Amino acid sequence: MTAWRGFLEDAVPAANGYMVPRKKTVLDAFVTKAMIRNAGDALDVLLVELEMRGHRVQLSADYRDHRPPVDVAQRPIRNEYDRRSGDWQPNRPTIVYLRGAKIGLTLFELTEHVRVRRKGADRYVRISDLPPTHRYAPQLPGEADETRDMPSGRFVLRAYSPRRDAPWQHEWTESGKGDLGSMTKVVADALEEVAPVLVKSVEDAEQREREYQAQATIEERRRRARERVEARQRARQAARDELRTILGAWTDAFALEAFFLEVSRRAASLGQVERADVELRIQEARALAKGPDAVDRFLTWRLPSAVAAADGDAEADDDAEHRR
Repeated sequence: MTAWRGFLEDAVPAANGYMVPRKKTVLDAFVTKAMIRNAGDALDVLLVELEMRGHRVQLSADYRDHRPPVDVAQRPIRNEYDRRSGDWQPNRPTIVYLRGAKIGLTLFELTEHVRVRRKGADRYVRISDLPPTHRYAPQLPGEADETRDMPSGRFVLRAYSPRRDAPWQHEWTESGKGDLGSMTKVVADALEEVAPVLVKSVEDAEQREREYQAQATIEERRRRARERVEARQRARQAARDELRTILGAWTDAFALEAFFLEVSRRAASLGQVERADVELRIQEARALAKGPDAVDRFLTWRLPSAVAAADGDAEADDDAEHRR
């Protein structure tokens, strides 16, 4: 706790007055400089109470733990220009390990939307804090009255489930400054009471995740099976088309050869010069028409049964992976 206060006291306050420590591996508290000591005292009392009851409080070691953002104004957002303090958060949530449950803790200081007087570029004073004679209208050039979120000095302690799949949250808000210290036992009792509920909620979430993963595995196997069936159908159709092409090439080859033989037969009755010219034409035509032999193409034709066998091996691999 002493180290945490030191980190905050060394930090430079943001424009809204809240302290943002350079080191983010710290207790989860978001307060202004004026409230550092009060926040430390309140956290001291709470942590001692929890530890005396046998509960451990430390920074989370689980990267999956989630710390939801805070809204220090805690009022409806009016529009996109309604900026809020509370964007800062530590690298690791502050967690109390309690009866098998993990409960995150965040302490933050509330703001109030109040009338203020702007004195210079970054200095604002509540109208209620001004001397009575100065509350009615700006006294100096450059001063202006407006409404603004200002730190209230009152704390909110938020307890929450760090599991995204098992959400839960509860807040204790001070009515007046310093009230949180007197609420310590109430807070500890409430956390002990909710612990078994959170344990059950996490178990239910894990069961839902297991069921989801099992269903996802089934759906994936079905998808792969559909793809294999479609691939086999495409392979069979491609085999049919290729076979027709081979048969067509075979028929064309026979027709051409029959044609060349008939031309050569008729050329036998011609004179020597004419016959030589016909034979030359037949020779060049044969060379031009020559292509892959239909028998050779048939010997390299991929059988549909080979595609089916490959799909069967893939299906066996899927079954083995599912059993693992």
